[in-house]
Amino acid sequence: MFKPVDTWPKHSPQITTGFACSSIKAFLLCLLVPGVILPVSLVAQNLVPNASFDHATSCPRTEGEVDLAIPWLNTQLTPDLFLRCAENENFKVPTPRKCTYLEPHSGDGYVGLATYGNTREVIGVPLIRPLEKGKSYFLQFWVAIDDVCDRWDRGTYTDAIGLGFGEDNYDIPEYPALEHRGTIFRDTAGWTPIFGCYIANGKEKYLFIKNFQSDDHTLAVSDDPALTPVFDYMYIDDVAVIPMNPYPDTLPFCGSPILLEAAIPDATYLWDNNSTDSIRWVHDAGNYRVTIKLGSCEAEQFIHVVDVDHGFPENPDVVVCEGNAIRLQTALPGSVTWEDGTSGGLRTIDMPGIYQASITNECGLFTQDFFVTAQDCGCQVEAPNVFSPNGDQINDTWKPFLDCPSLERVELLQIFDRWGQLIFASSDPDQLPWDGRFHQSLVPPGIYLWLVTYRTNKAGIKSTEYASGDLTVIR
Repeated sequence: MFKPVDTWPKHSPQITTGFACSSIKAFLLCLLVPGVILPVSLVAQNLVPNASFDHATSCPRTEGEVDLAIPWLNTQLTPDLFLRCAENENFKVPTPRKCTYLEPHSGDGYVGLATYGNTREVIGVPLIRPLEKGKSYFLQFWVAIDDVCDRWDRGTYTDAIGLGFGEDNYDIPEYPALEHRGTIFRDTAGWTPIFGCYIANGKEKYLFIKNFQSDDHTLAVSDDPALTPVFDYMYIDDVAVIPMNPYPDTLPFCGSPILLEAAIPDATYLWDNNSTDSIRWVHDAGNYRVTIKLGSCEAEQFIHVVDVDHGFPENPDVVVCEGNAIRLQTALPGSVTWEDGTSGGLRTIDMPGIYQASITNECGLFTQDFFVTAQDCGCQVEAPNVFSPNGDQINDTWKPFLDCPSLERVELLQIFDRWGQLIFASSDPDQLPWDGRFHQSLVPPGIYLWLVTYRTNKAGIKSTEYASGDLTVIR
């Protein structure tokens, strides 16, 4: 069950010295002052560090020095850095390689890389933080084309450039997350945006930019039709990976109004109350929904506000099959410490017992107990762990599959959300699988818990057995 710890104060003592919630320290203090509105103000952070290549340890002197723009990496061969401060005219903005006139899209610099022919270069950078599984992100970078410096490159123009993700600096992806193809770049004096929406798989830690296509699959032309295209060179600036779910997924409600505020430049907002503001006042616990659009990218976010003073949904009975593992998830947001000293709101266990989570947040200190029992499940229960109810007629319903010779019947399939609330039940999953809805509305992306109860008859001995697990809803 879920309970507050009585010895922990609900709020810190009243602070009377007076201050504005402008600094991080002051903001944290504001959260703890009784009667003070709790602001949750977030500017959507670009997860690409040094996104415009303006900050460098020194001015570029020769080729292959993109790594001066820390923490960018010259991942493959010798991609180049161009800055206004460069003394070498080949690497000086706005006249790179002596023949192109190109102002940065913003700031004082950009990079250049070979994208076609025998020379293929790649730039990479570690993200500020890894992408979160199932979350939506707006991706963008700007491209400009090198002018014809001399006939050695034969005036080649191509169409293909893309952005992809990997788990480390050596994990150059084979396929892009975002790519431009089909239209040949010819603008040597301006910048072209490449942008789109991406749903993360949770393994993205590094970003890479390159041409992901072979020469045979890259459109290429030459200024002189009599010459075969052999080489192309592109400039890159202002790389962006922006979370499209900028609000917290879960917030505790302590009785004081909460101000939700996020800023994604050029984005539009539509809330469930038809407000189009990026700001939303929350006066009660409940579920709030916002749809955010940026360019061609659209994402829907649900914010679950939990009332810490009026009870919590109890966790479903937790049964772990012997030899298998299951994940426990706390019902409240906050800093979580488990009885064994581990931290984090998710915990994987494979043994029965009593597991206790201590959760600290703006409203105080709470504990949540999980009573886990184990059994010899006997039957094999398989279930997809990813589910995409988006109306495309592919993977739009979900059910477990039982391989069980002694099965008499399935008694009940239950789906719970991350806070332990029952959102779906079916006594016949074959005829009535889950369609990803709760109260006729599609549930938000995230992790859900399933529990199936079934009856077996083993040599005349009838028993009720259970199987459980988690699944991730994506869009």
